[in-house]
Amino acid sequence: KSLYSFGEELDTLTKAMKGGAWADLSDILRLAFDGGEFGSDYASDNSFSAVCKARWNLLLAGTWGAVERFFPNLEDGTMTRFMFAQLEDNIGKPLLPRSKRGMDANETAIREEVLRLYDLNQGEPLIISLPRTTKALLEWQALQIRIFELGGKTDTALDTLRRRSMLMGFRAALVGAASEGLKDSIAVANFAVWVAQEVLDQQMALFAKELNSINKRERSLKENANTQLRINSSLKVLASLPDEFTMDDVLAIEEELGYKKCAASWLSRWRKRNLIDSTKRDGKEVFTKKNV
Repeated sequence: KSLYSFGEELDTLTKAMKGGAWADLSDILRLAFDGGEFGSDYASDNSFSAVCKARWNLLLAGTWGAVERFFPNLEDGTMTRFMFAQLEDNIGKPLLPRSKRGMDANETAIREEVLRLYDLNQGEPLIISLPRTTKALLEWQALQIRIFELGGKTDTALDTLRRRSMLMGFRAALVGAASEGLKDSIAVANFAVWVAQEVLDQQMALFAKELNSINKRERSLKENANTQLRINSSLKVLASLPDEFTMDDVLAIEEELGYKKCAASWLSRWRKRNLIDSTKRDGKEVFTKKNV
């Protein structure tokens, strides 16, 4: 079974996420995207313990600001599980009375097809082969990677978001194939690529700037951590040397540890950090440790 939820005001759901069981909403949404399991542990006499399949589909509406408030933490990736569509801007347009007309023939056909697909999904799992669509999506992905590379690999949001956009395109193809009599038609392949591109474009418009900022900060933290690791490694080497040593001693340690071409780099770091002095003795440079 699947759960379907519809919300006219995204902010209502955002407020509900601030406490109680709904505080885990982003976790549930990420699990629901892949049909994973969500569990809740018994915490009081008024709560319960349970594990269930997370199959949840949402259709929500909100302003740009409401969308930003609903996804306060882009690092958890919840927003990449959503498809976004911009509605027509009604600024300056008159308020029209609600139409009392029934569904036209096209809307009725769509409704019947949706119900048919829902019934189809309730039976035994279907195995649908989509080689044409898969090929089209792989070509689309190759194009996105090429665009990323041509941009100097600086737009990391593009590289991050295109992965799940491609997955959404493939899932859309499954719906399209079910509507086409389980056929992997050209229309299905084109539909999959269109969905992937539309999802990517909308997510880039909403989140690219902030994502690139986050990725830049993470790269800086990683580089700093790696630099610190290298510094710590060189300090351990220095500590293992005698108070006075020569380049031959450093090369011997390098060979013993299995490193290659690190001796000159270590000496450079020690000098820059004012950890060693050096003097000439019998035509050979001798190093003396300081402040270690």
